[in-house]
Amino acid sequence: MKRVLLIATFAAVGILLSSGLLAAYFFRPTLSTAIATVEANKNIDNATYSVLKYCMPTLPGGSSTCDAGIKNINDNCLNNFKVVPDSCKDPRIAKYLDARTAQMTLTIQGKPVPPQLLSK
Repeated sequence: MKRVLLIATFAAVGILLSSGLLAAYFFRPTLSTAIATVEANKNIDNATYSVLKYCMPTLPGGSSTCDAGIKNINDNCLNNFKVVPDSCKDPRIAKYLDARTAQMTLTIQGKPVPPQLLSK
């Protein structure tokens, strides 16, 4: 009877250890993916902040390069991330796009741009 109990105990321990090792093996890519996502998001944040720092002073006139760059950033933020980078929540993106839209609309209509759209 003791022998059966001992074999059952060793079997249980073996199953637990092997399942733990299997879990560690299969969940390891998840951890490395999470770390890679965090690093990628840091790089995206740095690039986005650099673009915003360069482009915000160009308002209200803006530039075609800034228009395209910030529109691309905005589109990517809306569509392409499972874990959204912090820079996607930066209100300056919407402010730039709103100011440029207003500038283009008012330029077509021949009216001045409201000052609240120009403040940084």
